[in-house]
Amino acid sequence: MSHTFGDGLTEITAQGLAGRSDWDVGEGRRGIRKRYLLLCVLLLLVAAFAVSVAVSLMDPLWPVVPIDNGFEVLFENVTLVPMAGGEAVLSAMSVATRDGRIAAVAPAGEVEVSGTARRIDGTGKFLLPGLTDMHVHVADRTDLALFLVNGVTTVRDLGAMEATFRFKDQIEAGHMLGPRLYLSTPMLTGKDFDPLGRTVASAAEAREYIRSVANKVDVVKVKEMDEALYGAILDEAFRLRIPVAAHIPRGFAFDRYLRPGLTSIEHIEEIVSSVMRDNLDSTEAIASTVEKIRAAGVAVTPNLVTYQTIIAMIDEWDTFLDRPQAEFRSSLARQVVAGNLETWASADLDRVAWVRRAHRLHAGITLALRDAGVNLLLGTDANAVGAIPGFSVHDELALLVEAGLTRLEALQSATVNAARVLGVESRAGTIEVGKDADLVLLAANPLDDLAVLRDPAGVMRNGQWLSAEGDLAAIREDARSNQLSLYAAVVRLAEHVVRNY
Repeated sequence: MSHTFGDGLTEITAQGLAGRSDWDVGEGRRGIRKRYLLLCVLLLLVAAFAVSVAVSLMDPLWPVVPIDNGFEVLFENVTLVPMAGGEAVLSAMSVATRDGRIAAVAPAGEVEVSGTARRIDGTGKFLLPGLTDMHVHVADRTDLALFLVNGVTTVRDLGAMEATFRFKDQIEAGHMLGPRLYLSTPMLTGKDFDPLGRTVASAAEAREYIRSVANKVDVVKVKEMDEALYGAILDEAFRLRIPVAAHIPRGFAFDRYLRPGLTSIEHIEEIVSSVMRDNLDSTEAIASTVEKIRAAGVAVTPNLVTYQTIIAMIDEWDTFLDRPQAEFRSSLARQVVAGNLETWASADLDRVAWVRRAHRLHAGITLALRDAGVNLLLGTDANAVGAIPGFSVHDELALLVEAGLTRLEALQSATVNAARVLGVESRAGTIEVGKDADLVLLAANPLDDLAVLRDPAGVMRNGQWLSAEGDLAAIREDARSNQLSLYAAVVRLAEHVVRNY
């Protein structure tokens, strides 16, 4: 990010200037500017350190449920929704987990476990892989709790703050409960300042930055920028084998946007805004656009819940802040939602009508993408606009079904499809031997009614069993009562800004 400083001549008197050449004055000016720049850099480093210490104190370990995934667990006589093979469900099965992995999958009674194994009666219950939300913005450890109690065992944070990288370290070290975290760069842009982003001024700077974070991030996030900058980022990420999740920048052809290195398109409304230029009647472009996406092998995260939330703000503006689960919103998210609510509550009738039509069109494009064989991903943009982490996953699943997907296809968007795009299909997304023991146990068949996912009988994360009555209830209550204060959230955001600007 470039900075504008003063003229740097405050230490040079008029008398001194009179006896100097232009070259001397220029050298003096440059010397003072260098010292001023060095001082600014040092102050920023000190500020970054101070803020980092402050926010670290706001990230206590999560002691609500003791972390112990050393148990061997056996699910007995359970029906599987395996998300693999040709069968939608497999009845009367046993699944054993050990050391965080699925150790055995076989007909009931055919799996042997040790005498100390924890046995879970699965009679009448259904077991499926843990869900994945492929587009979130983690604000607090409370969010991590909300994901787990909703059966979401993996999330992809597209615009991760520094605090979230600490969460990931604590989770992987076994000090903290939470979903598997796949974290991106700040949202890279060539345009204006974004508190959750990072402005890159040139292709060379972009390439250097991608190289500097290659061993830290799991994905690169791209927002608005010109074609040259976009191309440099994709080329460097592709060379380093880092996936790229991107908004659709305006200003250059969609064909140039779909280039090697792009992994997923975020927000289906961006097809409307960038390709259709927000003209909801220019639907003739949809078929060719869908075919181009299919041919490029790029996945799409529809994120239908965003416009549904906007419509709810319009229709329920006086009660929206008191909707179910609203108490789980973080302090910072509540401030964002309040601002969005004020905007949409005062929207004119033409704008409201446009939003309703656009929401219907998004569903139609989603179905067209499905019909073309495009890999669809479940993503909710949790904490943006008004989507509540974890709970919004079930809203998105319902919207995908309303759009025309089968319940199985909707579940695939949150399991096997997600694992494929994350590059972890060999260890996640299905119930098979050797896969991660991230599972959800349900009281009824989700292929009959996805609403059953809203109240899981239990969740397994990395081999640790979390029962609904005990563990999940305690985690949920902790999330309700121990949210980060607005002050702490602002300090955490300040840390992110200092580190990236």
